[in-house]
Amino acid sequence: MPILNCLFWNINERPTFESVIRDISTDVDILLLAEATGIDDAMLERLTGLRRVCSVFPGDHGHYTPKFFSREAGFTLSHVSVSPTGRLVHAVLHVPGFEEIMVSGLHFPSKLYYQGATQSDLANIYANYLTEMEVQRGHKRTIVIGDFNMNPFEHGMISPHGFNATLSRVIAQRSARTFHYNKYDYFYNPMWSFLGDHEMASGQLKQPGSFYYHTTTDSEAIYWNVFDIVLLRAAVIDHLVMGSIRYLTAKNGHTFVNAGGEPDDVGYSDHLPLSFHLKF
Repeated sequence: MPILNCLFWNINERPTFESVIRDISTDVDILLLAEATGIDDAMLERLTGLRRVCSVFPGDHGHYTPKFFSREAGFTLSHVSVSPTGRLVHAVLHVPGFEEIMVSGLHFPSKLYYQGATQSDLANIYANYLTEMEVQRGHKRTIVIGDFNMNPFEHGMISPHGFNATLSRVIAQRSARTFHYNKYDYFYNPMWSFLGDHEMASGQLKQPGSFYYHTTTDSEAIYWNVFDIVLLRAAVIDHLVMGSIRYLTAKNGHTFVNAGGEPDDVGYSDHLPLSFHLKF
């Protein structure tokens, strides 16, 4: 049974970061980077053996466009298009013997500039971009990976007009959600399980999120946030290896958190890498 190891990381515009990515992607099949304009794509290809999944049209890639890289050992990942904003890039995954899957990479607008109702309105726009691509491809076998800049419980994530992402795979695999006579397809969001700092079954401490933000001016601040997310439509949920999802705190000699357990934004990034496996 083929297993694809997927890794997403918002690297916070770190320059000359190619060697770090080389070290942590030795076993990675699909790599997605956000805020990676400082990365030399050709150098990264040479160092990792991964191929940049890129359109021949320069306009398809902007400052905010996430970058896909692919090892393509027994599968192909091909660029399809990018949203008008440049923040949502679409590729199609072909594994022999299986129907194509659309894999989309998202770098959602930051909470530093957009909050509350504005983020919900933006979520509606990006959800519509995804639906439009599903119509174009003629299927709903969609996986979305990226920095959503929202926690799983926020309105833009759970609203039927937003990403309509539920914490239950059972609900996600039911028929579409009906809201005021209209139907909306669910996404399944497994990242709800990453809220909080304990594994309930074992009682063991765990990483409480992927992004830490300390502020004394926001009465609703929760400090740890689950912003780095993978969403799946019902048709592809069974491709996800459930126990494989991780926020990486260290890998291959690199430690991504500081002494306080927060993301090391001095040496690495303010986001932790997200790792998961797809099975076929």
